[in-house]
Amino acid sequence: MKSERVCGGCTACCKTHPVLSIDKPISKWCKDCIIGKGCGIYEKRPSECADFKCQWLFGNYEGKDRPDHTKIVIDSYILDTIDEKVIALYEVSEGALGRPFAQNITTSITRQDNILVLHIHLGAKRAVLYLPPNRILTKEQKRKLAEDSFEVINNI
Repeated sequence: MKSERVCGGCTACCKTHPVLSIDKPISKWCKDCIIGKGCGIYEKRPSECADFKCQWLFGNYEGKDRPDHTKIVIDSYILDTIDEKVIALYEVSEGALGRPFAQNITTSITRQDNILVLHIHLGAKRAVLYLPPNRILTKEQKRKLAEDSFEVINNI
């Protein structure tokens, strides 16, 4: 029987993800985070935090690939801009999205799983959407992505 993974000392999502209910912006450490330890208000934390599970917690990827080690938090959701399922890689430390772990995951997901991958760079200054080979976006999807300042890359 596979044991359920726990966050342990990983607090990477406390930096990467926005928490609207407490005005915590993307790519900034939460004021209640005790980095490397956990949430300082764990019992009273917002539902957005309590409900969140990164892909590593779901048992995807190797044990050594915990977000605080790879400096990448992997999440999946529907990208409202184009109403498509994406796997999002959030950068915890600058440059992490350029390292082999992120590049290998992106290539694997787009080529083998035929799913779009979104790289959200630290500070949310840049978001890059990687498309699977032979994936074509409609003109409307391209327009919406351009309006939201997404860079789109096909065939990585």
